[in-house]
Amino acid sequence: MIELQNVSMRYPDGRGNFYDALRGVNFSLANGEMAFLTGHSGAGKSTLLRLLALIERPTRGQIIVNQRNLGRLPRRQVPLHRRDLGIIFQDNKLLTDRTVFDNVALPLVASGMDRHEISKRVRAALDLVGLTGKEGLTPIVLSGGEQQRAGIARAIVNRPALILADEPTGNLDAKLSDTIFDLLLGFHRHGTAVLVASHDLRQVERLGKRRLILEHGELTGDTGQA
Repeated sequence: MIELQNVSMRYPDGRGNFYDALRGVNFSLANGEMAFLTGHSGAGKSTLLRLLALIERPTRGQIIVNQRNLGRLPRRQVPLHRRDLGIIFQDNKLLTDRTVFDNVALPLVASGMDRHEISKRVRAALDLVGLTGKEGLTPIVLSGGEQQRAGIARAIVNRPALILADEPTGNLDAKLSDTIFDLLLGFHRHGTAVLVASHDLRQVERLGKRRLILEHGELTGDTGQA
C-alpha cells in the first residue's frame, strides 16, 4: 500500500540556507494496516503526509502508494491519485458557506459521479459517522466533534483504500477523541489502511497499533504491528 525508500525533504529557511524536514525515511504500510506516526512538533509528521498526498514532492527518495510510483506520476494524474485517498485534517477545512451534505459530496462531485449515487453515498457516510439528519446544516452550527466527524465523512465517502489523518483530534477533549479514533479503527477493521499523525500517546496505547516514531525528520523507532 505504502512504501518509502530513503525519502528526504529539504526546505529553504528564508536566510539562504536549508533545513531537512525529513531525512532518509524508510518504511512500508501493508494493505489494510493501521499505524500511528508520532513525534514532537516539527518532527516531520505533517510533511510526510503531504508527500503521500502529493501536495509536495520529496527532495530525494522514492514513494510508492497503491502501486503508483509518485515520483513518476505526471501532474495531470495527481487528482486521480488523491481520489484513492481519504484525507482528514485537524482543522476540518469544511466550507462554511456550504451544507454538511455539500461538503461531504465534494470529492464525488469532482469525480463526475451522478447525483443519485452521490446522494446515496453521502447519506451512507453521514450515517457511519453518526451525523444522520444533519446534512442540511452548515458546519458553523455543529459542535467541534460533529465538524470533525463531517470531515471524516468527506474523507471516506469515496471509499478510499487509504486514509491519512493529520492530528485529527488535536482540538477535542478525551471523550470526543475516543469517538474519532474508534471510527478510524472501525474503517481499519473493514479493510482500509489508516495512517494517523498524532501526538496523543494515550490513543496510541489504547488502540495498540503500530507506532512509527519521527525525531527531527528521522525515523527513530518502529514498534511493528501489535
